[in-house]
Amino acid sequence: MSRLRRLIGVGTCSALLALAAVGATAAHAAPLGFWKVGETYVSLTLSPTLKVSELEGKSLVLLSKVGGSKVEISCSGIEFIGVRLVVDGSLGNEGKIRLSGCVTKLNEKISAACEPTNGAEKGVIVSNTIKGALAPHEGSLVVQIQGSLSETIATVVSSETCTIGKSVALIGTLSLKDGAIKTLSTSHLFSGGPLSEAWLVSKTAEHLTTMDASIVLTLSGEDAGKEWRAVEAKASWTVNGSEVTSKLLPLLSIREIEGNDESLLSEVAKIKVEKLCTNAELIGAKLEPEGKVSAGAKVKFSGCVFKLNGTVTPACKPHSKGAEPGVIITNEAKGQLSLEGEEGILRLQPVTGEVLVTVELGEECAIGEQMPLIGKLVLTISKSTTEAKEHLVAGSALSELWLISKTEEHKVLLDGSGILELTGEHKGLAWRGIVE
Repeated sequence: MSRLRRLIGVGTCSALLALAAVGATAAHAAPLGFWKVGETYVSLTLSPTLKVSELEGKSLVLLSKVGGSKVEISCSGIEFIGVRLVVDGSLGNEGKIRLSGCVTKLNEKISAACEPTNGAEKGVIVSNTIKGALAPHEGSLVVQIQGSLSETIATVVSSETCTIGKSVALIGTLSLKDGAIKTLSTSHLFSGGPLSEAWLVSKTAEHLTTMDASIVLTLSGEDAGKEWRAVEAKASWTVNGSEVTSKLLPLLSIREIEGNDESLLSEVAKIKVEKLCTNAELIGAKLEPEGKVSAGAKVKFSGCVFKLNGTVTPACKPHSKGAEPGVIITNEAKGQLSLEGEEGILRLQPVTGEVLVTVELGEECAIGEQMPLIGKLVLTISKSTTEAKEHLVAGSALSELWLISKTEEHKVLLDGSGILELTGEHKGLAWRGIVE
């Protein structure tokens, strides 16, 4: 059985579907950010947990305004739960932040009715699952933190009689800055950074929220006591030894899908759903400077059918809007060459929104008329730093994908592989991707 057809967990999608996401990140890409423990890049096998070893000043303070009242939420304790250093300068997407000893002041007076609670716990705020990533700022790097499944970082819950509301959402992005983030050290002091954009309740000028806090972070568990830091690197492609420039933009093509088909497996309303396609074609995918692949690139799948509970279902003939039956054309997406440990990867996501592709199924289909694939994809590139005429690409466990909605039930895991080569006037030339 080919790797393309092996199915994992509740859902599987071919790595070639991930090619829907090739594109550009920004008009002028900044250096990439990565984590290192000692001199080793963080990877799937080296992903240490972060620990808050000290809250300097003994409090974390959020300042805002709600309903005409000045709001100050201060907490005397902070704990990271499952927050890890991961690939691509990220903090994972499954960790949480627990604040304790929290009180709420309205117009500078403590409000007992607005005391934060977490179930039976008084004075406690527990965030939603969060994600974090390094971002460039003024020649250095800061850490940006957001909710991993929505814009809401945390919901502050209090009593029914709280005048600003029983549930108040903290939404947006918080940033943490450490002036010595590029220096190897066992601990790093982070304070509120310059790229924060956060609000209480809603995104209005009145509800703009600032954070005042300084925390010392160290590694924990088996990595406790080790030195760590952030580093910058730049990505590039080369063709026959020459770096890709704006004047050298070779086209990519899919020469082969392993097993001659591409599959996706999941479950919808307790119905086993499988999509099969017999062919895939890259549209407008070019290698570009800074480790990009051209913006607006798409993948066209053909010969596609849907199976419900193992049987081909004519009522669910898949297609993209405006395409003929059996043909699926992905949305435009963006991507960037990056690293997983010492290996090359492509991290990919839609240019706009979160939907990589929406499959139209027809009015009579038992699982609904439309099926969106949501999230970010990651492809590993075999021997990425070695120039070769072709490279094997495969789905990575770093991908974050959901079918229909971002719930655990609809999570999609990747498996599969295909072969990429250059085409057009560069057909037959050797190429590679490097990050240094």
